[in-house]
Amino acid sequence: MKSDPKVPEGHVDRFPQIRHSPKQHGKTAHACWKFSGFHEYLLELSRDPTTRRAVMTLGMDSVRSADTSTCKKGVPLWLLEDPTSPLDPPLASVKDKTHRGLAHPAFARALTPMDWEATDSVWQQVLEGERQLLSDQLPRFIFPCSQEFPVGKPPAWGAVLEHACKGEVCLRSAKAIFMGPDAALEGDGYHKGKPGNATIIGMTEDIHPTNHRWGRNSGILSLYPPMLVSLIESQVRFALSSRQDWIKLDGDFDYEEFFWTIYGLFDDQDFADNIIALWNKAVFGAAKARVAAPATAAGRSSLAQIKAARALQKAAATAPASTPAPDAAAAVVAPA
Repeated sequence: MKSDPKVPEGHVDRFPQIRHSPKQHGKTAHACWKFSGFHEYLLELSRDPTTRRAVMTLGMDSVRSADTSTCKKGVPLWLLEDPTSPLDPPLASVKDKTHRGLAHPAFARALTPMDWEATDSVWQQVLEGERQLLSDQLPRFIFPCSQEFPVGKPPAWGAVLEHACKGEVCLRSAKAIFMGPDAALEGDGYHKGKPGNATIIGMTEDIHPTNHRWGRNSGILSLYPPMLVSLIESQVRFALSSRQDWIKLDGDFDYEEFFWTIYGLFDDQDFADNIIALWNKAVFGAAKARVAAPATAAGRSSLAQIKAARALQKAAATAPASTPAPDAAAAVVAPA
């Protein structure tokens, strides 16, 4: 199988037989982790490409569409540091994306690469084709709104990079997608109403490090793998753009390459641990200490006792009349 030039160097693909778009790849990987035997089933389907594509695409496109819809409606409300402040100028409609992207200063600022000045003149250069927004650049929206960008001062970029993937709009979008739209602007771990996507796909289950299969971040419980962070960042980027319908290539911008650009940040172990902990806390709330169940004395289970009583009753029913019938109730031995 040929190597993918978009995949960061040194990245180990845990699912090399299932290489789709980043959104398909992420959801496929999670399905393989969650459901025993699903990976082998997909490999069987790989013998029939038509069937494989039909099975994989139907569900994943539906999930992507739902996530896209959530971000499309919510991102304008979650973009500013203070979500109670109105956009200036206000959007005429959250359904029409025509006035997003470089057509609106707040959206244009969010899409500006971290090493560019966020000014009208720079945005005009992009519109006139003198500059390109490329997918290997880190846009400002992945950073906190208060982040300062030392444009023209390369030595200072290391400290800035530590705050990547901490953008408010990204964390709010993650909470909305996995815990429900009402959770976006609430506190960490907030949820109400019917189960959110996190519950449906089992992300909220109590997972032990010993049976954790992502194997990416030692010493931390990675309920929220880097791949899902990259997916959310990609969804937010699309919601900020003026494109009405999802498309892999938006001019010079390649969403698949952008996915791998974000994913490549997690090659730094300290950064990965810090960001995964932050996203877990924002979406699921503070981790609760595990309380060991009280010790119980060894002995036969209730089911074993009931089965023993039933066996004695059957024996009594078939025993000769001269044989005293055993007392079945007395045979149920209380736990030791």
